[in-house]
Amino acid sequence: MTKLSVNIAGLKLRNPVMLAAGILGMSYRTLKRVYESGAGAVVTKSIGLKPRTGFKNPTLIEVECGLLNAMGLPNPGVDYFAEEISKLKKCRVKVIASIYGFTTQEYVIVAKKVWELVQTP
Repeated sequence: MTKLSVNIAGLKLRNPVMLAAGILGMSYRTLKRVYESGAGAVVTKSIGLKPRTGFKNPTLIEVECGLLNAMGLPNPGVDYFAEEISKLKKCRVKVIASIYGFTTQEYVIVAKKVWELVQTP
């Protein structure tokens, strides 16, 4: 039997397959389902400090060389995701948080909130 487990920056995964950050990474139920279907880890939708609606449609357009996608980072904010990540932790789902900020301080605040969440017993 082939072993696919990997260790990425101290995070041991059963395999290197991960859900990419995006639309499926917003809810506990969807992230849990992807993990239970065999992914080694799931990645949240990009999380910011405050809720953000993102850009109005169209957010996907065709250009000469392919497609251009610009969603504008829509998300319900880190406080909403705290609850979702807490539920996943209880189920032992390996979660990687995709975060963003508009300033260094915003990155720090969001990263700290997520870090404190995953460190809680």
